[in-house]
This record gives sequence, structure tokens and C-alpha cells, in this order.
Amino acid sequence: MTVFSRWLPLVALLTIACCNLEVYAQDWEEVYFEDFTNSNSNLTNVPNFTHSGAAWSPGGASGLHSDRCARIVMNHPAHYLAFELNFSTDYEYYVSFNGKKTHGFAKQVEIVHSSTPPVFNQPPTGMLIGSAIDITQTGQFLPGQVYDSEVFSGLSGSHYIIFRKPASAGNGPPFNKFLFDDFKLYRRSIGGTSNP
Repeated sequence: MTVFSRWLPLVALLTIACCNLEVYAQDWEEVYFEDFTNSNSNLTNVPNFTHSGAAWSPGGASGLHSDRCARIVMNHPAHYLAFELNFSTDYEYYVSFNGKKTHGFAKQVEIVHSSTPPVFNQPPTGMLIGSAIDITQTGQFLPGQVYDSEVFSGLSGSHYIIFRKPASAGNGPPFNKFLFDDFKLYRRSIGGTSNP
């Protein structure tokens, strides 16, 4: 038995492992990204985006003063951020975003999807994607934290991804300065193997 033939099974296993890792890494595809770089003060020029109660702010994902983001004070159930995006039943999806709250009470954000647009100054409705997400308190000019939704599927055509104050919170204490940046939508063919 040669030295090479003795190591052949190990080489084969490593090759398979590397191939599997490559598939794992490439399984999810980023299909939408928004970082508010070119946004105006009231965010009306951001494509596919609508809101109630939000405005432009410095101190985005990186924490730099030059890094623009969306700022919203979620002190009312009618305040929200929303993106209109296209979906297919051939894929499953998840969204991610960079977020932080600068001060105030412990707060959460819910992510819902809806086939109808949210109505300005009315509480947005929709199907909840996973559980509410706890937002970490961070200084405005420090880097934020990346949050991922749970995986969802079964959507076809145009739908809205909406970020809102949990419906159960009502008119509770204000969610002072929720800073939202680097929104991303990922997809993979139904039956993929990797997790976000």
C-alpha cells in the first residue's frame, strides 16, 4: 500500500466536506438591500419604502455620523416601517436588519407580512413572522446589532414586510429612537439546507 492510497479515504472525505460547506455558504441569496445612503430627511425618496412616524438620522449601522439610517419613535401603535417587495412560492425567505435603541425602556419589534399596504397613521396589520425581537440599547454613534427574522414562505407577488411595535404593547412607554439600517431580504429555493 502506497502512502497516497493510505490517505485517499481522508482526502475524499475532506473533498466532500468542503463541497458541502460551499453549498451551505451559497444556499441563501441576497435579493434586496437598503441602507438609506441617499435618503432625504423624510425618507420619501427611498424605493419600495413607506413609513409612519420615521425620519432620516445619522448614526446608522456603523455608528458613524455620516452613515444615514431611518429613525422612528415607536410611541404609538400606528408607527411603522414597511418595504414592498415581490415574492414567489418557489422560495423561502428571511429578512435581516441592523438596529439599536438609544435609550428608554426595554422594547421589541414585530415583523409582519401583508398583501395590502399599511395605512398611514393606522396600526398596521398582517401575519406575524416569528416572535417579537428584543432590541439592544446602544449609543447612537456606536455600531448597531444585526437581527434576523425567522424563515417564512408561501408568499406570491407583491407583499409588504412591516416593522411595528408589538400590538400587545398598546400606547405603552415610547420606544425612543429606534435606529433602523441595512435592511436585507434573502431567499433560497424550497428544500435548501442552510439556516440564516
